[in-house]
Amino acid sequence: MSTYRANRARRGAPQTSDRKPAEVEDIVSNGVAHFKVSAATPRTAYCHLSRLFLAGFDNRGQELAPANRVHSVELTGLGSAIATVIFVADNLVKGGVATYSKIETEFLDGENRDVSRRSGPRIVIRLTKNGKWDHTGDEQLQRSKIYRKMSSKNRETNSIEI
Repeated sequence: MSTYRANRARRGAPQTSDRKPAEVEDIVSNGVAHFKVSAATPRTAYCHLSRLFLAGFDNRGQELAPANRVHSVELTGLGSAIATVIFVADNLVKGGVATYSKIETEFLDGENRDVSRRSGPRIVIRLTKNGKWDHTGDEQLQRSKIYRKMSSKNRETNSIEI
């Protein structure tokens, strides 16, 4: 038996998570989508999610309820995730999706347990949706399977109504 198989047999089957998936109400409050950025998640995923929410859709491609409409995105990163936050913000601004409205940096000393248990740098960037941005012509959204599926459903319902 190979070492890989032996180690896997010892560990057993993968454990399922007891965490429930994030709901839109957990992410959006007062028109602002809050993303806690992790360095472990690909930065393109945050670019994609931000564009979806600013276009008026959730991460499953469902249209957001009027109470959950998003006009801003707030990205928060600690330590090594700061580079990801800056990349995502820069990507959205250069793409004409949003503009910078707030940039906040601080060094957490470990005393503020509400924010983080560790000490280290933190950045918060808030971007406001660009009123001239048209999500139907956005190249990155067009590459998204979720967005394409949603837009094809809209085209079908519009053609049926006519």
